[in-house]
Amino acid sequence: PTCAPTRAALMTGAHEFHSGVTHTILGMEQMNEARTTVANVLSAAGYDTGMFGKWHLGDTGGHVPWRRGFDVGVIAKSDAAGAQRKAVDPVFRFNGEERQMSGIRDDLFAQEAMKFMAQERKKPFFCYFATYDPHAAFQAEDRFMEEARRQVEEAKKEGIPGVNEKRVNFFAEVLQTDWILGRLMDFLEEKGLAKNTL
Repeated sequence: PTCAPTRAALMTGAHEFHSGVTHTILGMEQMNEARTTVANVLSAAGYDTGMFGKWHLGDTGGHVPWRRGFDVGVIAKSDAAGAQRKAVDPVFRFNGEERQMSGIRDDLFAQEAMKFMAQERKKPFFCYFATYDPHAAFQAEDRFMEEARRQVEEAKKEGIPGVNEKRVNFFAEVLQTDWILGRLMDFLEEKGLAKNTL
């Protein structure tokens, strides 16, 4: 399975067909509203719950994360209808309220996740962070594009097969995603959360 079916299985612990998610388009990505999510379970157990990034399990009505057990849900506008094509300066939905953002989408999601995790609280928390990238339209910051070009040129000199300029944008997104996840891991260490976080 890809994308939405995998996400549905992760959220419910059930085979994606049991959640009604069989594809990524035309309503086939909308998770059955009767399904219990991991966020429902943890919220009932006293956790603060936050979701940041790619949801792609329905972005209308009762399908949205803030109606599926998440106290805080930050997703891209039109999550299931082409948001993957808007990697720079996206419009986010904060529990339904739209805000124009400035920057790289997954980095902005990471910043929102860190704000959520940094809050003073007496309860444990569950933070679900899901990147869009690497994904078409393959957009990354210039520094990652430059590094990817350098690495592709190096690989070509070494005669590594299948490496060419067409893959530079994809490799740049992989580098960028690694950097964003590294920032999150550093944040968990700095805040003393790494040893008590799932």
